[in-house]
Amino acid sequence: MNFNLDVINILVVLVALVNTVYGLVVYSRNRRDTTNFSFFVLTLAVSAWGFSMFAFRSANEMAAAVIAARILYLAAAAIPFSFLYFVLIFPKEQGVLTEKQKYLLPLPFVAIAALALWPETFIQAVRFIPREESFIVFNSTQHLLYALYIVGYFGAGYFLLFKRLNTASGIYRQQILYIIIGTLISTIIGITTNLILPLTDIFALNWFGQVGVIVMIVAISYAILKHHLFNIRVIATEILVASLWVFIFIRIFLSDNPQERFTNSILLALVIVIGIFLIRSVRKIEVLAEDLAEANKRQEGLIHFISHEVKGYLTKSEGAFSALVEGDFGVLPDEAKGIAHTALSEDRKGVKAVMDILQAANLKSGAVNYAMKEFDLALTLRALAENFIKDAAEARIQFEVGIPNARAEVMGDEAQLRDYVFGNVLKNLVAYAPGARATLSLSVQNGRALVRVADTGPGIAPDDMRRLFLEGGKGKDSMKVNVHSTGYGLFIAKQIVEAHHGRIWAESAGPGKGSVFFVELPLAKRKPQQECTPAGAARN
Repeated sequence: MNFNLDVINILVVLVALVNTVYGLVVYSRNRRDTTNFSFFVLTLAVSAWGFSMFAFRSANEMAAAVIAARILYLAAAAIPFSFLYFVLIFPKEQGVLTEKQKYLLPLPFVAIAALALWPETFIQAVRFIPREESFIVFNSTQHLLYALYIVGYFGAGYFLLFKRLNTASGIYRQQILYIIIGTLISTIIGITTNLILPLTDIFALNWFGQVGVIVMIVAISYAILKHHLFNIRVIATEILVASLWVFIFIRIFLSDNPQERFTNSILLALVIVIGIFLIRSVRKIEVLAEDLAEANKRQEGLIHFISHEVKGYLTKSEGAFSALVEGDFGVLPDEAKGIAHTALSEDRKGVKAVMDILQAANLKSGAVNYAMKEFDLALTLRALAENFIKDAAEARIQFEVGIPNARAEVMGDEAQLRDYVFGNVLKNLVAYAPGARATLSLSVQNGRALVRVADTGPGIAPDDMRRLFLEGGKGKDSMKVNVHSTGYGLFIAKQIVEAHHGRIWAESAGPGKGSVFFVELPLAKRKPQQECTPAGAARN
């Protein structure tokens, strides 16, 4: 039989080869993983469907064409069977079928396979038509049974996938979604061009389903890249290395002379050795990455556990000292009252430090939910400034406020912005700039609100400026001023501001020259905003 190497056959074979390598690499990653194995079985069935179509379109004799057609329909029957098997196993690494599934699932496939291969029953003959696709002569009743089997098995598989999709969440839901998208599109194409149209004696597109499988490959590849369906780095490395091996191996047989054949053989040996080392190295890196991710996960859990426990103890002692200070147990001696005041203040600092660590951990893991709604930023800042006046006076800070009377509506979580962003910046004045002059101002321009907190304090050194908004970013000079700094305050503020599509930054001319902190947020788009300037500023 001479092979037909037209564009269609080349496309069919290329897709089948890619699919075979794809399934083989996934399976080789973990041969004990039943999900990997079931996916490999599915890719083999799809690839066999492609290769048998290549053989059928290449056949130019009746006997060869009939045999290729029977193998073609046998391979096609294996696809819904292996698809349902994959769906029943996915996503468990050690998933197994129930006893009923083991015995009942293969029975219809075995019956259809026997029907497809039995001589002169289902597939009776092949008609060759010049310059057109070959015409397969079926037994119409048996062809209808075959179609019911295909639709039934695919239908059962998609029913299970959609059922899981409704109850799944997170990455697992995304994996199911992309499996459904990729396989459903390929299934619709294949059933239409290779099953429904042949039922009406149309064979012009009976090869299109084999090429349409590329949609499944692309969709599942996207699931791998985006949602970690399988291990992408190792898979990509193995596919690359295997492709090089195949390419050089083919070059050996296409070589024109012994010298070239010898050179290509030496090159193949070197590439095999290097490829094996490369794959092993990538696998080791992936193992280390997985171990690191697991260690980080355990560390986060430990941080949350310890922080909650410490917070509980501190909250209890804070309540006790607060009751003593407020006189719930009678009037304390002056010395005892001073000690209670100091203890209460230190307790509150401890609670804040614990809350900062918890908030930073939650922000890193994406566990913070924002209650987004429109609010007047000007009103929020005025209330915050009024509450800060007492703290400013105790720290001998000359505090001025320049908040406009006009509204400045923004969309965001008012509590998070007030407590962790603006409140944190103001509290830093007490810690880092006692005795300085400070100004809180707000301006609105070009659809954005800009909050500015300026002080004449100790300023910020260039080295400290680079670490200012990093997690645990405590500068050398700042530690001299505030030894109790956790380094989480401005890191938290930055994460929250960026989650609101805003910016936060600081400017300083250097040590001893003060500093300015800026927070910029977009205005809410629902209502047109009136531009405003800080109170007391010149207006045109």
